[in-house]
Amino acid sequence: MSPRRSPEFAAVLLIAQEAFPLDFRVWNCIDDRRQEVDFDRLLRDATFSPKERLMLEIAASLWTSSNHPTLLGMIADRLGDDWLAIILRALAAARAAANRASADAGGFPL
Repeated sequence: MSPRRSPEFAAVLLIAQEAFPLDFRVWNCIDDRRQEVDFDRLLRDATFSPKERLMLEIAASLWTSSNHPTLLGMIADRLGDDWLAIILRALAAARAAANRASADAGGFPL
């Protein structure tokens, strides 16, 4: 039986598994047994693309909302599930609208 994962570690692990499944730069900084992530080392690595870096910053925010500028974990904690679901749907709707507007203008999806 594996130990119960903290919600913060579970969120970070999900991002790592889905966005960086085979990326040793990320997995070398994750200790699954101790449920620790070396975000200082990860965020110092200048080899990540801007999108990869943003994903790592979001993961860091979910990991520790006390000293990270994005504070997504704090938002999730304070809003609760129902209100957070509204925010996530709003983000998805905004993204869909931006993609439709770009397509209507003859451009590529954003």
